[in-house]
Amino acid sequence: MNDYANAIEIKNVTKKYDGFTLDSISFDVPRGSIMGFIGQNGAGKTTTIRSLLNIIPINAGQINLLGMDHIKHEQEIKERLAVVFDELPFHDLFNAKEMGRIFKGLYEKWDDKVYAGYLERFELPQKKKIGQFSKGMKMKLQIACALSHDAEQIGRASCRER
Repeated sequence: MNDYANAIEIKNVTKKYDGFTLDSISFDVPRGSIMGFIGQNGAGKTTTIRSLLNIIPINAGQINLLGMDHIKHEQEIKERLAVVFDELPFHDLFNAKEMGRIFKGLYEKWDDKVYAGYLERFELPQKKKIGQFSKGMKMKLQIACALSHDAEQIGRASCRER
């Protein structure tokens, strides 16, 4: 693990779409901080987050996460982050048990026991299709997945039970 002062560093990032430009934004989020994006619809909050995670490419600027370039070190960064989206990125035809198998293949430090513990704690059925989950159940499933691969704790108490 490298040493870094800022968990997030965004310098002069620009992303252009037809009819919208996220224009040269810059900010830092110090390690151990909690930050929220607040703004009007269409202000660029989702574009910024997708850019951070390299889900969409930026047109200009530099993004560092955990002290590393977000493109050059994308896989290492994603191994160390836990992300929960407002919309479920999982296919409705899978169930929670299948999601565990998928994530085990994605994350080097995936922990089946921790995942099973969260499914039990959140009272999530393992064999019910995700498409039949309520919105709250889907959010709990995302949280269980996010917390089951030993994501880095950056200046806060651990959420995991050992």
